[in-house]
Amino acid sequence: MKTILSAAALLTATVTCAQAQEAATPWSLRLGIANLGFDESADINLNGARLRGASFETDDDTTLTVSLGYRFAEHFSAEATVGLPPTAQLNGTGPLQGMELGKVTYGPATLTGLYHLPLTDSFEVYGGAGVNYTIIFDTEDGVIDGFEVDNAWAPVVQVGVSGAIPQSSAEWFVDVKYIPLETKARGTVGGAKAEADITLNPTIVTAGIGFRF
Repeated sequence: MKTILSAAALLTATVTCAQAQEAATPWSLRLGIANLGFDESADINLNGARLRGASFETDDDTTLTVSLGYRFAEHFSAEATVGLPPTAQLNGTGPLQGMELGKVTYGPATLTGLYHLPLTDSFEVYGGAGVNYTIIFDTEDGVIDGFEVDNAWAPVVQVGVSGAIPQSSAEWFVDVKYIPLETKARGTVGGAKAEADITLNPTIVTAGIGFRF
């Protein structure tokens, strides 16, 4: 009887340990919906001369994101995030008011290191910083012919909250990323060489669910 009880205890301990290891897997996958809001502006030159008062504006974009995370320890993790590339229409302002300058299909990819602060067993806040690389997949001409926009590197800061979903192994999350992003664009307008230093400074608010695997 004692042998049976010892074996049962050992089996229980083994299963519990295996479940704990499974629950503590360091890898996670997050799926989210992100809103990208821009604080945009531009310095535009035609044939090397500043076009005073000319800039552009663009609407917010919404896209789907996926993040792959690795939890090094209770308080530290790294996360890589990419999104389904949205297309932004750039509309002129000032002397260019009413003109569509062009369209850009882009994808911001981020890699961040995060510090986690658990507040309860099922709720935590986190924050950190890292690097962003915005990839330009395609451009379309508007009044600017041969419209081109450069890929660009920028820093990124990130803060968020997450919590366990009851009766589930999944979690919910909401986070915010800010990217002080600048890039360059070029083309021609009526045969004149056009160049622009573009500031975008997107704030990305994402909400979704995550899974450990």
